[in-house]
Amino acid sequence: MELTLVIAVAIALQYSVFDDDDNDDSPRFERFKRLRTPLLAKIDAARQESTRFRQKYSDAYHDGNRQDARGHAASAEEADEKAHHLSQDVERLARSELKAPHDETNLYIGRLPLTLARQAFERQLIAVAFGPQRTAEEIAYDEQVILDSPGGAMYAVLYIDKCLRRPWPAAETIIALDAEQSFRLAFVLGRRFLEGEKMISTEPVLWTRYCRHWNITTNHGGAGGAPPAVRGSV
Repeated sequence: MELTLVIAVAIALQYSVFDDDDNDDSPRFERFKRLRTPLLAKIDAARQESTRFRQKYSDAYHDGNRQDARGHAASAEEADEKAHHLSQDVERLARSELKAPHDETNLYIGRLPLTLARQAFERQLIAVAFGPQRTAEEIAYDEQVILDSPGGAMYAVLYIDKCLRRPWPAAETIIALDAEQSFRLAFVLGRRFLEGEKMISTEPVLWTRYCRHWNITTNHGGAGGAPPAVRGSV
């Protein structure tokens, strides 16, 4: 579970490119700060928007309003992604203006946004690895966050693979809408994922690999037509 430690440490780190260095009053750093200022303002606005929609999601969840909850989850994820991309812009600016090394400007570049679904998955991953035990209510909330989030399919597959280690029927509907995650789920479960095969077949490369692995023959060339047949047993 070293990956968990890396995740936890990465979330906590704050790099100097997002803060002022009082010991550096060079023209280069002053220019960097001037260019960074509007980006930081937009990041702050996006984070405030995310906080607002996260609270709205929590309220809708506890009120049992699934439709509103999904809408608020989508709005929160959009704000999280906006803040993430703007933060990447700050790191790129530091690399170009300050010649900052990559190992000091990679909190956001090359990483996934810290969305509701990602946090829900990571909370359970850390609990599985290190404890303490979470309550049934806490687990149920985080599972619903994953199910309600637009990017939930990827975290649902990760949750099945790293935490549950068994099928999660409630997530199969959202996973089946994503070709890549349907493909991944089949390998996680060690069997064909029939519900996702129509979507997988829309991606020729994935479909070819899927058919080869599961010994499937098809008369539609991976174009989403007739259902596949099986050669022998799988």
